[in-house]
Amino acid sequence: MCMHEDDSDIKIAPGHFEQHVELDCDEEADEFLTEKNNGNIAKAHDLGYKLAEEVLREDGESLFGIDDTEDRLAIKHRRILFAYAVDISLEEYLPNSLTAQTALNSFYDHLKESAPLLYNDISESGAFTLYILCRRTHTDHIEDCIGRTFAKLCEQEDVKSYQALGSALFDKYITTTERIIGKFQFAS
Repeated sequence: MCMHEDDSDIKIAPGHFEQHVELDCDEEADEFLTEKNNGNIAKAHDLGYKLAEEVLREDGESLFGIDDTEDRLAIKHRRILFAYAVDISLEEYLPNSLTAQTALNSFYDHLKESAPLLYNDISESGAFTLYILCRRTHTDHIEDCIGRTFAKLCEQEDVKSYQALGSALFDKYITTTERIIGKFQFAS
């Protein structure tokens, strides 16, 4: 949250900066209270937990359509891709950045507690960076780039079925995340 540090040794526009910082802090505090009072903070926390549970479920959407040809690496990257879909969906579909960040914190806290290996895989792999690059550079055909990236991460770069799988899974994970978010009925 907002912190006020001693800036007495800084001599830029005396008084003006302090007033601006206080206004920013007041606005943040007001937003937090509004979101807490309308129930959005509690909903965001519960949503993050629910989405983490969905990523971790052995019979859940992260393993939708799995077959015997997929190894542990593919299963790990399915879950990482699902986490990426959660990340961008929360950012896009929640009412504001405060609720999105609350849900993301809850999501990652639950993953860290329940599945520390997966949490570390998400945190330490370059997969998110590669998916972010897809989103930034292939805005018209993000699914194709995501599919190629997924196949590469699964060490199946030249296998068209893995590329198609990555694209289809990304679409599925986005749709699933949107559906779950919709059930929480956030206040606007």
